[in-house]
Amino acid sequence: MLRILAILMVICAFYLSSCTTTQNTNLIPPATKADSVTKKGFMQVSFGTRSFMIYDLTVRNSPVHTMTAGTMATDQNDTLWIAQIQIEDHLYKTISMTMTGYNNTSNAAIGTYMVRDNSSTLSDYSDGQNRIYSISIGSTFDITNTGFTTEGTLSLNLYYNHTYFPATGTFKIYN
Repeated sequence: MLRILAILMVICAFYLSSCTTTQNTNLIPPATKADSVTKKGFMQVSFGTRSFMIYDLTVRNSPVHTMTAGTMATDQNDTLWIAQIQIEDHLYKTISMTMTGYNNTSNAAIGTYMVRDNSSTLSDYSDGQNRIYSISIGSTFDITNTGFTTEGTLSLNLYYNHTYFPATGTFKIYN
């Protein structure tokens, strides 16, 4: 009898140890109004079967996501503009991105920026897979507003494991 009871307890222990919980990584836990701060900046990006909506948010004096964007003329004639967009995920639960683009067609900060090298990346930390996608050369993003905010749309080609994933999205980042 003790032998059967011991075998049942071992089987039960194995069964309970195999149970896992799933967690939706696109949601940020709610916090009271006094404990959270946001500039109301956001980035929405979709590719493959994934879609993310990220907000510039600090909860309990600890940053959850930080977004920065900026444009800069690089020569005296203002014919070449550089833009950089960064999203830092301080909790490594969703996505991070670093992207640099060049605009030499509109002679202004507003316009279409093209990725010209392979240093731009988008990191997907969801589902515990930690995939780092390369933003391929030729990907573009349009900046439609600069000033207090940098706003625009994304049209990117993400490259991972010999496969391309077209990505689209919008962003509004407060400076």
